[in-house]
Amino acid sequence: MQLKNLLLLLLSGLLCVSTYSQRVKRKGVEAIDVTRNKGKAAAYAGPVFKVEQLTGKWQETGREIKSIGLMRIKDTLMLNFTEPGKVITREGNQGNMSGEAAIDKPGNILIAAADYYSIVSADSNQLVLDDEDGCTHTFTKTKQFAYETYGRIAVNADTYTVPVSFKFASIMGRWSVYRRKAKPGAAYPPVNMIQYLFITQKKDDSNGGGEITFYQNEKTTAQACSISIADKCLAIKAGATEWLLPVYKADGKELVFGNPETLLYYAKPL
Repeated sequence: MQLKNLLLLLLSGLLCVSTYSQRVKRKGVEAIDVTRNKGKAAAYAGPVFKVEQLTGKWQETGREIKSIGLMRIKDTLMLNFTEPGKVITREGNQGNMSGEAAIDKPGNILIAAADYYSIVSADSNQLVLDDEDGCTHTFTKTKQFAYETYGRIAVNADTYTVPVSFKFASIMGRWSVYRRKAKPGAAYPPVNMIQYLFITQKKDDSNGGGEITFYQNEKTTAQACSISIADKCLAIKAGATEWLLPVYKADGKELVFGNPETLLYYAKPL
């Protein structure tokens, strides 16, 4: 009887060790064995990171698989390191997930709640992480996540009726639409509703490019686009889809564009 109890105790201990050595990825896709990194410690010669240097809010602004290239971001990842050892993660419009934050051996393995990454680089403004699926995520530090501003930012009471002149430099950046003002029926399909406008390339004073994210009938699409200034308007072309949008404000802090009689967009930098 004592021998049987001893065997049960040993079996229970082995199960606990096995469970502890695995972490489950988001959505329960695959169990990750965190003990396998211990053997790589001697081979790793990169920088050693500390979880304290990640404190703050980080929003994903770029995603890439080396064999494919840049990917469309449909569900932006957000990491909020509230204090050393604690993190809140969020994927798109899904709920928040709270958990532990830690740097595992050999010094570049980030554990963030249910997610597991290798840190490529980290400074005060940008964080680059590789995930277990071979995807590289670029995060930018922010004071507020995009979803936190929805319905909370007071819209300028000015009536926008006359487009303004602007320079390409004043619209450069990554813009998130936080509010739309539409006349009844104006936002119905086939209107392509803009969500994000990343103006990251400048060719000259009037032309550049980047990426636009828009949706129609609940389908979200992100495409590379060309952007130019045409008579106080933003002329945007993404594949077969085009927009010609008058601009009413472009001060670097807010971008207001569209048509006040139909659909007007209010955007802020990410």
